[in-house]
Parts: sequence; C-alpha cells; structure tokens
Amino acid sequence: MNPFFQYKKLCEIAKRVKRKIELVPTETYRTLGCKLYGEGVYQREEKKGIEILAKNMYLVKENDLVFNRIWAQKGSVGIVPQEISGSIVTSDFPVYEFDMNQIYPKYIGWYVKTIDFWEECKQHSYGTSGRQRLSPKELPNIKFPIYDFKIQKKIVAFIENKVNIIKKIEYNKQIIENEVETLWNNSVIKAFKGNKYEKKFDSAHSILDEQSKVYSKHDLSRYNNAHPWKPHIYEKGLYSIPDNWIWTDVGSTLTHIVDCVNDTPFFSEYPTDYLGLKSTNIRPFFLDLSKKWYVSKDDYLYWNRRETPMEGDLILTREAPMGNSCILPADLNVCLTQRLLLMRNNEKFVSNRYLLHYLNSSIFYDQVIEHSRGLTTPHLRVKDLPKILIPLCPKPHQESIVKQLDNLFDSVQKIRSHNSEIKNMLDKLIPSILNEGVFHEFMK
Repeated sequence: MNPFFQYKKLCEIAKRVKRKIELVPTETYRTLGCKLYGEGVYQREEKKGIEILAKNMYLVKENDLVFNRIWAQKGSVGIVPQEISGSIVTSDFPVYEFDMNQIYPKYIGWYVKTIDFWEECKQHSYGTSGRQRLSPKELPNIKFPIYDFKIQKKIVAFIENKVNIIKKIEYNKQIIENEVETLWNNSVIKAFKGNKYEKKFDSAHSILDEQSKVYSKHDLSRYNNAHPWKPHIYEKGLYSIPDNWIWTDVGSTLTHIVDCVNDTPFFSEYPTDYLGLKSTNIRPFFLDLSKKWYVSKDDYLYWNRRETPMEGDLILTREAPMGNSCILPADLNVCLTQRLLLMRNNEKFVSNRYLLHYLNSSIFYDQVIEHSRGLTTPHLRVKDLPKILIPLCPKPHQESIVKQLDNLFDSVQKIRSHNSEIKNMLDKLIPSILNEGVFHEFMK
C-alpha cells in the first residue's frame, strides 16, 4: 500500500453546504444539471424565478462537489467549473465544499468518473432496483482514496497529459475526415459535370426517346408519379455540361415513383418473413437492418397495394431524415412505412447506381432543400421529386461514372471504417486509464 494513500470519508475531506437563496420572481437564474457516467455537471436552461417550482434552491460555487442523489450510482456526480459557478440546484443535488488543504478538486473530479466510485455510491443508496437514491445519512460516509496533496496533483497532471494527447489525435483524425469528405463530395460533383474531352457517344437525348417509346402504351399505376413516356428536356440546367449530355428531371429518368402508404402497420413482436422499412433503415448508399421491424403477410400485402418493392429499387426518405437513398438488395420481402418513396428505373436506359450516386450528392440534396416544405420538420412532397433536375449522359458514360465513383466510395468507406475504429478506441482509452490504470497504479 502506498504510504501516502488512505481511504477517507466524504465528511473528513469536505463539508455539506446549503447556500439557500430567495427567488425573485422577475430575476433570471441559471440552473445546473449533472450528466450520467462521469460526464460531469453542465449548464441547464435559464429560468425566471416565477418559473421555478421547487420550494428551495441552493447556490453552487467553483470547485464544489455536486451529487445527483437519484443517479449518483450511474456516475451523475461532478465538480463545478468556474464558468457555471453561481448556478442553482434543488435539494436533490447535495453540494459539498472541500477542505482545500487536503484536496485538489481536479483530482476528485477525475476520481468520480470511475466505476469504483459509482459502486461506492451504490453501496450507500437505498430503494428498489432502478429507483435507488443516495441516502442523506449515508452520503457523508462515501469513501475516497486520498493521497498526499502533491501526489493528487501529480495524478491529475498524468491524466490531463493523456487527455491532451488523445485530443490531438482526435483533432488530426477530424482533419482527415473533413478532407476525405471534401474529396468525395468534390469528386461526385466533378463526375456529374462531365468532361468535354471524353469519348463521344450518341446524345443522351436518344435514351429518353427510346424509353418513351417503350412506355408509351404501358398501363402504369395511378399512384405512379414518374413519366417515362413523356420525358422533359431542359435547354438550361444548373450548370454547363458536355454537348452529348442533357438536362432532364428525375420523373423522366424513372419508370416508377410511388409514395408509400402513409400509415404505420402493426409490427409483430416475433420474426416473420416480411419486413416493414422505416426511414431510419435508409442510410446513404445502404440499407441498415441493424433494427428490424416485422409485419404479417396480410399487412405486407396491404402496405404494398400500390407497388411491391423489388431488388434494385431505389428507396428515398422524404422526411426525418430527408434525402437519404439506397438500393434494395436481393432476397428481401419488404413494405415501406411512413415517409418513404419507391423509385424504379429501367437498367437498359438509366443505371440505378448512376441514380444512387446522384440522389446522395449535394447537387440533388440542395434541390431537395429548395423544394422542401415545413419549418420544424422539413419534408419533400411526392409531387416535387419528379421536378428535380438531373444531368443525364449516354449509357457508356453512366457506366464509367459508376465505376469511378464506386471505386472511390469503397476507398472512402475503408477510411471511414478505420476512423470509426480509432474513435471507439479513443472513447475507451480514458475510462480504461481511470478504471484500470492511474488510480490503481498509485495505490500500489
């Protein structure tokens, strides 16, 4: 055991303070909260005295130790920083003032982030599971590992040095992420602007002409908002493109644009062969089935009464979030629930992956924002999607663009995945240092 270390009760290193204040109805007060899992105290909302319902409120000062009696066993404890000194709390947030001759507050600030401390708080709590509170009588008996003052400062310096190293790594990681995303976005924009020196093929105009002939006599669903039989060609678009490209609209390039049945089916508690997709399942470029919503066969058929989704169909979110798009993979029986649109193309004329890259581009999204409705929750109306402009190139160029962007996207995804792994490692590093490293090392 370290000769400079001993466990001390809270009552031996700090005293409970109750700086009661008289609320003035017209004055504004800053309230204080305390996050879970060692995230510390923070500034909550500002309120007028008349809006505060609690009978008694208490002032906190810099370096005070604040407990959340209800959630202390889950790490809702922290030291008050200078910037939120002067905030107020209710009696459910006991406040302690340290003996500054014994305690370096930053040391305690790091220790209350450890699992050992949370378990100590749990031992002094009462009540049923999930509703345990720190006992006011037991609070003074909570124990802390206390070192000599110089060693406390040494421990804090060690931890803060590690934190600064991690912050530098995170900063550099963020720079790399930003540069990669900028490279990706610029590459997509460049691809859809075309190259005037590229090999010439017949004009993309012929693509829509041929497609219109194929669908001129098709009896498409009355719910369909696409118009492949009557394509629109625009003399001017968003920017200049090669001579054999054309500006058209989304409704002209697709064979189907079908809104989902805007209602929520009854989701089954048990797995079935049928999935109901929500907007949260649709991510840019991929279908996220980490969370699955099962439906009965009857509901599957009912919700697909307008159109049954097929492999290769594009799915677009109209709201919450707005503008995400992916392609449906094979071997799935799905129906679309609220806020989703089904889009279908004829691969002979327009590549679905060409469309996918465009639908997830800033060029498309900027137009979606222009057409969106609603201030609180912006959404894209079904009738506005067909009007959004898209540059269309000859099919060989479509295939070339898809190959180029697919290859680049794979590289970008690898970098994103690698950065995600780094983030997970960094997120675990400080808790690891606190729970398995620094305090235990100094206790030896």
